[in-house]
Amino acid sequence: MHIKRFLSLFLFFVFIFINTTSINAESPITLKNASIKSLSTQNTQNYQPIALDFVPSDSVIDLTKPIIYLTDSGRKRLYSINYLTRQTTFIQFDLKPERMVIFNNQLYVTLLITGHQYYSETPEKGAVAIINLDTFTQTQLLKMNFDPYDIAVDKNGYIYLTPGSNQWNKIKSYSSSPTQPSTLGYITEISSITAYMSNLALMHPTLNKLYTITTAISPRDISVNTFNDSGVFGEGYDSPYHGDYEMSTVFKISPDGKYILNGAGTIFSSSPVKESDMKFVLNLNSKFNDAAFDLTSNLFFTAALDKNLINVYNYETFTIKGTIDTSAECEYLFYRDNNLVAVTNSNNSYSVETIPVSSMKPIIADKDDGIKMYGTVIDTVYDSSRNKAYSIDTGLNNLFVLNLSGNSVEKTIKLPYKPSAISLSEDYTKLYIANNDSNYLITVVDLKDYTVQSVKYSTPMNYADYANKKIYQKGDKLYILTGEWAPKLLVFNSSTLERLSSCPELEGVGGLAFSSDGKYLYTWYQYGWNAGSANSYMTKYQITDTSLIQLSEGNNVNFQRDPLNTPILLVEDENILISKGCIFNLDDLSINTSIFPEAIYARNSTNTFVSSKRGIYDLTRDIYLKFIPEGEYDVKFFSNTGVLYLLNNNSLYYIIPKAGDTNCDALVDIKDLAFAAKSYNANKGNENFDVSIDLNYDDIIDIYDLVTISKNLN
Repeated sequence: MHIKRFLSLFLFFVFIFINTTSINAESPITLKNASIKSLSTQNTQNYQPIALDFVPSDSVIDLTKPIIYLTDSGRKRLYSINYLTRQTTFIQFDLKPERMVIFNNQLYVTLLITGHQYYSETPEKGAVAIINLDTFTQTQLLKMNFDPYDIAVDKNGYIYLTPGSNQWNKIKSYSSSPTQPSTLGYITEISSITAYMSNLALMHPTLNKLYTITTAISPRDISVNTFNDSGVFGEGYDSPYHGDYEMSTVFKISPDGKYILNGAGTIFSSSPVKESDMKFVLNLNSKFNDAAFDLTSNLFFTAALDKNLINVYNYETFTIKGTIDTSAECEYLFYRDNNLVAVTNSNNSYSVETIPVSSMKPIIADKDDGIKMYGTVIDTVYDSSRNKAYSIDTGLNNLFVLNLSGNSVEKTIKLPYKPSAISLSEDYTKLYIANNDSNYLITVVDLKDYTVQSVKYSTPMNYADYANKKIYQKGDKLYILTGEWAPKLLVFNSSTLERLSSCPELEGVGGLAFSSDGKYLYTWYQYGWNAGSANSYMTKYQITDTSLIQLSEGNNVNFQRDPLNTPILLVEDENILISKGCIFNLDDLSINTSIFPEAIYARNSTNTFVSSKRGIYDLTRDIYLKFIPEGEYDVKFFSNTGVLYLLNNNSLYYIIPKAGDTNCDALVDIKDLAFAAKSYNANKGNENFDVSIDLNYDDIIDIYDLVTISKNLN
């Protein structure tokens, strides 16, 4: 009997223990006797969203603990949510909390008193609460005669507030430990600078300069301000752009301080040097609400705008690796310990989600014929001796070695400075690169072992992103055109790379070309880039050891400065020069022989074909041959086998010009044969006559032309 009673009691307590343990495993209460490791593991696997019953005004994540903080302005609360244990606590304020920042294990929260107003005669008032994150209690309340919009804290604990009211106002700095508060406990600012209301603010990871972005004026702009160790503002300047690149109000600074990521998908540089600070790097071509980083794994993540999706990128190349699904659109995004912590919004119902990075779905690259690069590729040079090409990326400072036979990137070389132009030495042994750098103008790459050497020479930075330098080597000289408003021609010794002071410095030189024997130099005039003078003219010089002697000058009513990236092409066996859309006589530039309807970018040295962005022309017959598909292609070069290479969106494509491609799709098929049949027996001058179908140049479309198309089918 005692044994039965004992067994009954034993089983009863076992039942209670099992059920109590089961309940507490899902409860926010931590069991004293439970293993911390096992509890953490069990909760980490619980990826169910944590529903919120409020609309968060801002969110930040703890730097050491698995906790996310959110402000609820409606109920005047600050929430602390442990996204592993799901434990939720809050602090009740008397004032509306809004923006937050964490520094030195303290949470700084802006509090609204008078609130944000476009214009008000009532004196502004606001406050900042300081929260100890170990105890999650308020330790200080700082009141000021100022309406704060956003907040940042520097390395010495000084607080920086952007204005929330009254249009043109001030960004102000305050001490977090004021020694002498003003009347009624309101502290006074240390320093201030003029700024428009409603700017968002971010402290650089070095904690020594403050970036802000406008939200209430257009075009949107980014600015930076420095300050000293006492919180007093120093130099400030805004970005060099004013509407040049799309920007949203979302911006993040990468943890290493190299990049500023804008929600429009636009990436800018962050640099201690003013000339290279806030400069365009590249475009992700994907908009986002927030970004997070895992630099240890060389990854960053963006919360896609208007999608239930997180994009995963390679941080080194800024190329997309994959996507991660979310239950709703993500508005705030953080990374911690191989997980993403997201605040999502579904029809104004918010949740906190913990999502493993391992749930990423890899992106399968599109299969096409392009050689894919990354960054911002701006220039390419062809190496006929190796059937290779070399492209420079001015966004991430890369040199790509392209194997044209294998249609692939053979090698990627990190360059020490931002490249602006590239050329190949006449003996095919070196690459010369002109840099957009104020101190190091030239970089040389040895093609035997790809060693890199840079030469110190000071020049002004390029006038703008599109104002690229140009570089040429001829004989024992290296010629560089600067990116200034009126580009200057500088001449260096191509071996020693020393500036040749004996050679004159020309101004207003837009492009160069040399005769094959090196005796003559041809230039076109440039003054300004997007503005300035639209007029231009050609000039021919005789080259001597110490001077350039002007021989002739040529102009044409149709010869204009733009487009700026067109080369000068010499066709010496025809005794002509092609620049923009005009043809000049090589001996006397004042003689203009004919005009193309558009700018010409490349010449096929194996025949008389030249190419515009839309198609290929035959110089000897002055006719247009339709070969280039529609699209944003930059024509780069013809290979020595007659293949035309074009650049589009960081990929190099090729087209093999084929007789009979009448519909510009780079194929010869039954559609071309059917199109040609419609013009059968049409003579030159007839409305049905099409020069692209007259393949034997006899001014009639007949059976011989159809036979040629048939031979090239497929």
